[in-house]
Amino acid sequence: LPPNESTSIDNEEAIAKMDKDLSNNLLSNSEYKAASSVSTAYVHISKSLDTNDPKAKKGKQGNQGKSTVKQRTPEALFARHFSINTRISSLRILSTSNMLDNIASCATAKSIVDAHVLTHADIVTGTIYKDVPVMQLLESGGVLVDLGVGTKGIVPSMHLFDKASHGSVDSAGNDAVISGYRQQIRQAKYKIGNMVTVRCLTVDAASRHCVLTAKKTLLANNVEDPIVDYPSIEAGQVAAGFISKVDDTGLTVTFYNNVHGRVTSRSLAAELGVEDVKLNYTVGDVVMARVVGCERRRNRHENNGDEYYYQLKLSLKTVVEEEKKVEEK
Repeated sequence: LPPNESTSIDNEEAIAKMDKDLSNNLLSNSEYKAASSVSTAYVHISKSLDTNDPKAKKGKQGNQGKSTVKQRTPEALFARHFSINTRISSLRILSTSNMLDNIASCATAKSIVDAHVLTHADIVTGTIYKDVPVMQLLESGGVLVDLGVGTKGIVPSMHLFDKASHGSVDSAGNDAVISGYRQQIRQAKYKIGNMVTVRCLTVDAASRHCVLTAKKTLLANNVEDPIVDYPSIEAGQVAAGFISKVDDTGLTVTFYNNVHGRVTSRSLAAELGVEDVKLNYTVGDVVMARVVGCERRRNRHENNGDEYYYQLKLSLKTVVEEEKKVEEK
């Protein structure tokens, strides 16, 4: 072989032998151990800085408000803020899929660092989220809010106020036309860009659908122990819920995660003297309910007979008078 080709083959063989030695003895290599002991994070330029367009652009909401459009981060701006040896004050870890190499994926943009959640999978039912910006006023009367990084949630019209006014919801509990007075309050309080406090009622991460409430009573009660499932419910427990159904047989009171129970007309008449349920209660009203009992029953309508459901019995008489024992002398 010519001298040049012989030298090239020798160099390739030496490099191949070096790579093999390093891959088989990484843990004994002092340089590798020193490098692997340092935890690092990678930030993409798109998640490094907030560069919202200061010029207002009208979206689908028309004259109701203005939306900001996120622009690409200029490379010169990125290089100035992330030069070598620059100290990063705060960051948020987004992924640890590459932690085998001791490298995590992160974001340093303030909007991402300060976001309540990153995806719908991060939303927890019954959790209160403060300082959430209003994005849009819906034609149905509800409000669309941003929980963080484009993760949206909807506050139906019946969950904007504690007391449901007649006409705010229809007989099925769906949004209807809001009265003129409440429409004015809604436009003032839930103006686009305003910060509001909300609480998660239900969330479906698969369909990316989240329903929230802004009712003050629901925000103030059961902050630490909301009712989010049936097995954890205890008899005598008192919690705030909202009325989701009214009929001649009684009321349906719903809490969080679609957990609901029934208050019978008979108990309302005996305990509170309510003669006409439909006259005294409206869908959307917030009530304090006491748990009378929660039973797990077999669903006999299913063919396999292995399906169960819970029957939650409630009472609106939250204070139970203790029976006085009278001793006869």
